[in-house]
Amino acid sequence: MIKSAGSAATTTKPPTENHLLYALENTMPKYKLTYFNLKARAEDTRLLFAVTGQDYEDVRIEFTGYPVTGEFLDIKHNFLFREVPVLETEDGVRLYQSHAIARYVATEFGLAGETNLEKAKVDMIIDSIDEAFSSLVWYYFAEDDQKPIKFKEAFDDQSSFTNCMDSLERLLTANKGGDGFFVGDKLTWADLKFHSSLGDNIKRINPDYLKNYPKLSSLMDRIENVPAIKTWMAKRPETMF
Repeated sequence: MIKSAGSAATTTKPPTENHLLYALENTMPKYKLTYFNLKARAEDTRLLFAVTGQDYEDVRIEFTGYPVTGEFLDIKHNFLFREVPVLETEDGVRLYQSHAIARYVATEFGLAGETNLEKAKVDMIIDSIDEAFSSLVWYYFAEDDQKPIKFKEAFDDQSSFTNCMDSLERLLTANKGGDGFFVGDKLTWADLKFHSSLGDNIKRINPDYLKNYPKLSSLMDRIENVPAIKTWMAKRPETMF
C-alpha cells in the first residue's frame, strides 16, 4: 500500500519493490482517500482536492487486475461495502461510493454548482459521463486480440459512448457558447469528472477522436492549464487508467 499526503499528493518510487507503505510528509491531513493505484473512480476526487488546495492522505492499494487479488483481499473486510474508494474525515467518519465521496468534497469546497438547479445539472452530467466510462474501461482489460473489437464498440459512430460525447458537446456549447465550463460560470465537479473519466482515457486510447469535439477538446486544455491541476498531473503516479 502506498500512502502519501498533501493537496498534490505526490508519490515517489518506494525504496524496494516489496515496500508496501511509506509517507512523503509528516503531516496530519483532514481527509484520507483510499483507492487502488489507479485514476478510474477516485481521480475526480483527487482533482477536487488538487484544485482547492486541500491536504489529504492519498492511500493507494496496488492493483493487479480483474478479478482483484493480492493486498486488497487482505484488507477489504475493513470496509463497509468491501470495496473502494473510501474517504475518511478527520473525525473518523467514512464515506463510501465514488460519487457520494466526490459530491461531498465538491459541495464542501463550492464546486458542486451554485444553485439547486446547477447542482442537478452537474449530477446529470456526472451520471452521463459515468455510463460512458463504464463502456470504455473494459478496453483496458481485453485480451490483445479482442482490443480492436472493444475499440470499435466504444468509438463506433452509433455507439452509446459516441452518443454521450455528442450530447456532452451540445451541453457544453449550450452554456454560453461552450468556451467556459459545463455548468454556470466556473469550474465544477462535472468538468473534472469529464477530464478524469473520459478525456484522459480518450487521449490515451484514441487521441484523434477528440478532434470531432472541438468544445470538449478545448475544455480539456482549459482544465489542464489550471496551475494546481497542471502540478498534480505532473506529479501523480503513472497508472493503468
